Amino acid sequence: MLHAIAESAARLSNANDAVILQVEGEFLKVVAQYGPLSGVPIGELLPIRRTMITGTAILDRRTMHIHDGASEEVNTEFPDNKQYQKRIGYRTILITPFLREDCAIGVIAIRRIEVAPFSDKQIELIRTFADQAVIAIENVRLFKELEERNKALTEALEQQTATSEILRVISQSQRDVQPVFEAIAGNARRLCKASWAVFYTFDGELIRYATTDGMSREAIEATHRTFPMPPSRGSALGRAILTRAIAYIPDVREDAEYRLESLAQTAGYRSTVSVPILRDEKPIGAISVSSTEPSMFSERQIAMLQTFADQAVIAIENVRLFKELEERNKALTESLEQQTATSEILRVISSSPTDLQPVLDTVSRNAAALCGAKDAAIFRVEGDVLRLVAASGPLPRLGPDETIPIHRDSINGRAVLERRLVHVPDLLAEPGEEFAIAKALGSRLGFRAALAAPMLREGIPTGVIIIERAEPGPFSDKQIEVIKTFADQAVIAIENTRLFKELQERLEQQTATSEILRVISQSQSDVQPVFETIAENARKLCEATFSGVLRFDGEVIHVAAAVGYSPEALEAVHRTFPMPLSRGGRAFVP
Repeated sequence: MLHAIAESAARLSNANDAVILQVEGEFLKVVAQYGPLSGVPIGELLPIRRTMITGTAILDRRTMHIHDGASEEVNTEFPDNKQYQKRIGYRTILITPFLREDCAIGVIAIRRIEVAPFSDKQIELIRTFADQAVIAIENVRLFKELEERNKALTEALEQQTATSEILRVISQSQRDVQPVFEAIAGNARRLCKASWAVFYTFDGELIRYATTDGMSREAIEATHRTFPMPPSRGSALGRAILTRAIAYIPDVREDAEYRLESLAQTAGYRSTVSVPILRDEKPIGAISVSSTEPSMFSERQIAMLQTFADQAVIAIENVRLFKELEERNKALTESLEQQTATSEILRVISSSPTDLQPVLDTVSRNAAALCGAKDAAIFRVEGDVLRLVAASGPLPRLGPDETIPIHRDSINGRAVLERRLVHVPDLLAEPGEEFAIAKALGSRLGFRAALAAPMLREGIPTGVIIIERAEPGPFSDKQIEVIKTFADQAVIAIENTRLFKELQERLEQQTATSEILRVISQSQSDVQPVFETIAENARKLCEATFSGVLRFDGEVIHVAAAVGYSPEALEAVHRTFPMPLSRGGRAFVP
């Protein structure tokens, strides 16, 4: 546009050439020129001062019409103008300033090589061109401002969009921070117009590669060969970690401290910037962007990386807090489940004082459920073997008549013999003949991992509880404690049942004795009711089918009382008795 104005001004005013200059600080810069005269090329700067005609036109904001630029009078008034007049070769010059809101922003000058002053009409014409130039300059300025503003708005919108996307990924990645790292790396590379972006983590000792966006396969392989590594000033990344501040290397080839030359050569980058990720002022990672061009990144882009680093901290902290909360909830849930199981077992113990089986079934079922095992079993010690008394789970089981020898090469046997918990995370990993019996049994029943706890009463093993898994792997400390607790509860249940039965038997014996004494006291003239009461209580207390009282008179044995017999059996008894001592009566022989 300015070139067109210069051409029109020269042509319509019959000038040999025209030149347009704009104010840049304390200078006038040549921005457009038309005509054969030269001497002041495009881009040259002329000082704004009163010793020059152009300077006076700017400072006084008025048109300068010099009829003869080579005259002594002009050279005296504008001494610095002489060199330009001689170089260009003009004689007559007309200079009109560009005024915007009474402020001079440039000038237009038309020149003739001979002394030939411009007419008033030509002077007005040049002033019109000056006004047009102002409009053109103002339009360009406004367009550039609008363009810059639109660019800033577009960049702000892109950054907000990127921020929203990262926050969305953060909200969807409560357990895994890796998708957040990938989203940040992708947006950092795109918005910074970088060749690639890399996300690193720092554990306090080593910097580790986490993810990248835009890197070639060769560059990624080179990165894996380089990291993990301790931080140092030999890289922008290391400097960011050490100083806890942004580290920008405009050109790695010109940086005396840079030490990752091999990586830079393989990846092909020149400029790189790293922003540390800080949590409580401590570095936990960094974001780096790199470019194949030197001096690539602006302050705005680096500030954007800082925003991404802040978002990374939020993501990492959210995942950490979520995992902590999850672990805490898991621990509370496990404690509640254990308390519930314990309460259930105690309830079954209290409701089944004489029946041990429901208790053992409940213990085995809860042991499998709470310990992450598919199978649980309880064995009782019978001499030198173990017999299965309760089981829960899908694994095949021993038959009712099968037993397991109490042997050190059996997991159950070792727990009983050594009176301690035995934990085998993987039977197949045990060396040589170690646990040979257990390996054979595991192969048959289909389990690899096992945990056995002895059931001890006053230090004496009475049984063992074992949990098993088809998959190898250790049981946790909490699961081990659960099994110990269940083993103790099983012992309590067995002991309670034994004591209750003993008490019940004693009570039944006392009741029977009391009844017999009562009948004796009521049958002073007839002993038969006493015999019948004795026979009945003997059968009941001994859990017998038949019971009888026999009496010996010195020669033959008589039936005093008989209970539990069928009519046919009772008739046979009466056919047999009385009978002499010689035919049978060992109880009467001393």
